This record gives sequence, structure tokens and C-alpha cells, in this order.
Amino acid sequence: MKLQWWIVPVVVAVVLLASYGLAKNVRFATQTVRVETGTVSPGAGLETVEFQVRMLKCWTTSNLFTEMMAAVDGVVEIRTFVRTNTAVIIFDPRRTSARALAERIDQPVYNPETGERMSVFSVEKTTIR
Repeated sequence: MKLQWWIVPVVVAVVLLASYGLAKNVRFATQTVRVETGTVSPGAGLETVEFQVRMLKCWTTSNLFTEMMAAVDGVVEIRTFVRTNTAVIIFDPRRTSARALAERIDQPVYNPETGERMSVFSVEKTTIR
């Protein structure tokens, strides 16, 4: 049996379109950092907040962001998604709050090369999960 010449390009096009459509619904974290916190007991009432963050655009800014947020007392896990400029933070509400995390994101970051404090990130949207 001989295939028609147009079948292979049509199948390839359908597979590409289907994968593009599915990729919109799947999010892979650029970076996931689990902060070692000895004071959080298993099953503790942790909360999750998602921030839309201006300037969370690449691996370098993702790394800077996770280092900055890992230093906040009460943060348990940080996931960044540079494709959507979002960060998901799991935290202990007894030690910090979504508002305190947003305020920390908006604070300037110290640049050790220049000695200056620069405003890098800012919260554009907050979603409590």
C-alpha cells in the first residue's frame, strides 16, 4: 500500500499543533528551592501564595529571587516560572505572611559589585491559594 504524499506533512502538522496546545496548560518550574527549616513540623498549616513578579525573566533573576526569598524566616519552598513571570511560595503563616513576602519582593536588592541598592523586582499581582 502506497501512502499519499500529503499524509506525512499533515500528521506532523497535527502533532505540532497538539503539542503547542498542550504546552500552554503545562507549567514547568524554572527553579524549585526547598528551604531547610527545622522548626516546621510535618502537617503544619502551611499556606501558598503566587506572585506575578516584574523582572522575573531568566535563570539569573530567578536565582537572585530565590536566594532573596529563602532568607525570609518562615519560607518553606520557592518555585519560579520565568515563562509566566510568576513565583509560588509556600510559607508558615505563624512566622510570615503573604503581605510581608510581597513587601520583601518590592525591597531593593544590594549589588556587591557597585555597593548600591537597586530596585529589581516588584509584585504586579498576588493570588492566595
